[in-house]
Amino acid sequence: MTADSDYALATWETDRLLDLFSSLLPKHMFVEAVLRGIAPGRVYANAHASPTAAALYADCCWYVVGEDDEIFWRGIREQFPSDTYSVIVPDETSDRRALEILTHGGYYVDAISRYAERTSPIAATPQRPEGYTVAPVDRALMDSGAAGVDDVLEEIAESWNDLDAFYDVGFGTCSLCDGDIVCRSITTHAIGQRCEIGIWTHPAHRRRGLGGYVASVTADEAFRRGMKVIGWHSWANNAGSIGVSRRAGLVNPEFHTVYINHWPAANPSDMEPAEFRAFALRYERMFEQSPPLATGYPHIVAATAWALAGNHDGCLRHLHRAVDIGWLRTTAQLRTLWPELFDDSGIESREAWRDLFERLDPTP
Repeated sequence: MTADSDYALATWETDRLLDLFSSLLPKHMFVEAVLRGIAPGRVYANAHASPTAAALYADCCWYVVGEDDEIFWRGIREQFPSDTYSVIVPDETSDRRALEILTHGGYYVDAISRYAERTSPIAATPQRPEGYTVAPVDRALMDSGAAGVDDVLEEIAESWNDLDAFYDVGFGTCSLCDGDIVCRSITTHAIGQRCEIGIWTHPAHRRRGLGGYVASVTADEAFRRGMKVIGWHSWANNAGSIGVSRRAGLVNPEFHTVYINHWPAANPSDMEPAEFRAFALRYERMFEQSPPLATGYPHIVAATAWALAGNHDGCLRHLHRAVDIGWLRTTAQLRTLWPELFDDSGIESREAWRDLFERLDPTP
């Protein structure tokens, strides 16, 4: 199995792997960006000369393609982080046995993702909301010291190996309010005449049309640069992201199934309490068939789902189970895994929660 985060693919290897991943490339530019050395990631293949199965890891996603090779897929499964959020994105022709191996013990949900495209300019950019200015994501803005610059740089680093490469090929737009960056739309990838863009808006500035405006400005810049296709990814239930993409002119959505070790939503508000309850029940049934392997992370996922469903008994049951198996040990660990729990400053002294916190080491 070939694998190395610093592994430089030879040209012939890149070409062969591009062929192997070809069915994923139209909707997942990250794959091509990693294979061409533009984006950070890791590549695994079951052979150098004529690979028939491969996996690529980038930004919490595992992209998997190829035939049944049980030894290879078991080796890939051992690479999966057991204690963090991750997603498996399979090729449509991926062997069922490979998916059974990869999803065993922790990946319990078939989740639906959405991909939309824009292939031509739209007649008019949405109107810019009052009180905001816009600026391109360039060296001048990044050197300006504006609040939010570090977040922009962090987002760029997630998708680009080199900041200079982003300045040369990538682009984006930020919106500022009183000198602070409150909204951004940046190319996550740009290869040839294709690019993908994303959007982020500060919670205090949402529902004002700002995201749609900024994303549209970035899309217009893509066409000015000669791009032919602009892509946009979101969860199928992320109404906010879908609304922004439509206002920016991205249409003709396609949907595809991924496997995830978490409840399938970008934001808790994208699911109703009844949906979280159904998820938690389904998760628990799957626990019975395929118990979590040497990790309590799935119990944290189930606990948060029960909490969002309004069932605190179910939540505490899974948190205690994570302690029982020796995985959840400290208050600091729980705070890292579930920071929102501690928004209630008195949570540790509440009667229902006291037993749990007494079982955890309070040492920072």
